[in-house]
Amino acid sequence: MLFGLIFIASAEAGADVRGSGVIISGDGVVLSSAHVVRRCRAVTVQGAGFPASEAEIVSINHDKDLAVLKARLQSPKHAVFGASFDLLHGGLAYTFGYPGGYRLGMFGSTGRIIGKEVVGQGTGWVRKEVNKVSSPVIRGFSGGPAFNACGHLIGVISKRLDGKKLREKTGLVAGPETFVTTKDAILRLMEGTQFPKAGFGQDGPGQHPMCPTKKHMEPTDVKEFAQFVTVSVECHQ
Repeated sequence: MLFGLIFIASAEAGADVRGSGVIISGDGVVLSSAHVVRRCRAVTVQGAGFPASEAEIVSINHDKDLAVLKARLQSPKHAVFGASFDLLHGGLAYTFGYPGGYRLGMFGSTGRIIGKEVVGQGTGWVRKEVNKVSSPVIRGFSGGPAFNACGHLIGVISKRLDGKKLREKTGLVAGPETFVTTKDAILRLMEGTQFPKAGFGQDGPGQHPMCPTKKHMEPTDVKEFAQFVTVSVECHQ
């Protein structure tokens, strides 16, 4: 199910590539996907509550399709990772992004956590350490967050599997499936930056309580939280 949260905003300058990101610290550390910001001359981010802000690419890993950005913004809220065992097969998964840029607003989708996956040559896309969720996404969601039912970050959106194209090429039936880069891969990337604790808290990487049913958030509350931590990422080449 796709749902939309629309914000009124002024028209923005054209961008060569549009994607999304997620704020993981109050002082403007943002996670996105490498393929969103590669070959960028300049990067800007924008979200609810603050104007467009220039962002510096702090670290990028093309193999894991991850990028760490530092934007000139202050955010009252930021996303945090849960414990590894929060990735429960069959649990709810919420994904968010700005497929049309900030001017057209944030959109999201709901699905289920399918589990870990090693994507091989047969898909035409080689990545390791990704998780699969059934939440459908469209172009522009890349780099946006995926949350579990407790509102814990479980990864950033990297790629979608087009079930129709897969069926036409291979005869296999699948989808919709969305690949999100794992917390472990993100943790290793963050350790090599000046922001190793961003998104993981002061007590260690994702040391938050498990996500029991009684802690599940209402979908509307997840969306409300997401509107404060999801950003539009504009790449100017």
